[in-house]
Amino acid sequence: MRRRAVLNGLATVILLGLTAACGIGADTPPVDGYDIAGAPQYPLFDHTLTWTGTDVIVVGGAGGDPTDGELVDEPLIWNPNEGVRPITSPPGPPLNRHTAVWTGEELIVWSGTTVPFGVGDGLVASTAAYDPDSDTWRELAGSPMEVARVRGRGAAFADHIIVTGGSTPQSDNEGTIGVYDLESDSWATTAVDGDALTTVATGNATYVLWADRQSTVRLSQLDVESATLTEIPLPDLPEGADRSNAVVADGRLIVWAEASPPETGVRSDELVTVLVLDDDRALAADPTRPAAWRELVVQVDFPGSATGFSEVRPLVHTDDWLAFMEGAELKWIRIADGLEIRRTLTTPQSCAFNTEAVGTPSVIVAWGGNCSRFDDDGNEQQIVEHFVFEPPAVDE
Repeated sequence: MRRRAVLNGLATVILLGLTAACGIGADTPPVDGYDIAGAPQYPLFDHTLTWTGTDVIVVGGAGGDPTDGELVDEPLIWNPNEGVRPITSPPGPPLNRHTAVWTGEELIVWSGTTVPFGVGDGLVASTAAYDPDSDTWRELAGSPMEVARVRGRGAAFADHIIVTGGSTPQSDNEGTIGVYDLESDSWATTAVDGDALTTVATGNATYVLWADRQSTVRLSQLDVESATLTEIPLPDLPEGADRSNAVVADGRLIVWAEASPPETGVRSDELVTVLVLDDDRALAADPTRPAAWRELVVQVDFPGSATGFSEVRPLVHTDDWLAFMEGAELKWIRIADGLEIRRTLTTPQSCAFNTEAVGTPSVIVAWGGNCSRFDDDGNEQQIVEHFVFEPPAVDE
């Protein structure tokens, strides 16, 4: 079933240059991802992709016919072996810019907005859970409105869902962290004195990355039972690292601290510090003791400035690689040693504006997008991307 809500007549057309960037010599040839057969061929953006361990679940978003401006309620599952199939729609109105978290058994969909590109108007604090085995949804307790946001981040740990990050109508609320207890169907809140950027969970603990009032990046451990935070000592990070993020890749805790460029607008490697904790068990046991962080030296031309699926959103990764898309170029950074590989895409769908992406242990799945280009005859072509990309094979 497909339900739609009108976008107040809003229609957006974005034109990006698709000039292929240069790779790094013979070791980085042009590469195509393989297209996902059966994926919807209409623009889709501000949706969520969630990897369950076997499938990718796609929920919500805006798009549809680019001329009528509508929200899309056409959720589906893609399985690498079985293809694409529709699933039952979530309860309530269609959403975009919401948050989706996989618990290991259910997909939790929370907050977001019923208005495209909205932050205040249409903001909801609803929560619902989807069971792929039965193809059914159940409504859960909504969060307090001060927790509600668009493009929030979420993590699951010990029968709790933690949500934070994103944007709220009131900037004072952007340090608020919501903790949902699956067993009691209830919410608790806590807060940092600044902006909560993201939350992640390893198998041992939950962590919140945040920026204080001076834009200094900080990391805290969150006790989900008591909703209390304990700050973790970190090595020096770039000042004003407001583009920072954190992910967990194959059990490793990774903090990507990235500062905004100076007034000149020139970005450089010096603005980025990447810290990797290969084993967080000691940190989880005592977050006040210095941890064995190693610095991952990265050499990237445009850190975090990609027009595709890396900007602002959680870093996309496999077990071994971080991934970025910049126009017609896909960039890979190996977590073990910082090796950077750039590969020029040759697919027609090499425009990645507003593309959402999710990593699995072995591949990156890019889905949707909202951009166009003009062919040699001056005709506008809408570009829709549903692609799977494999990391580069490297000869050691």
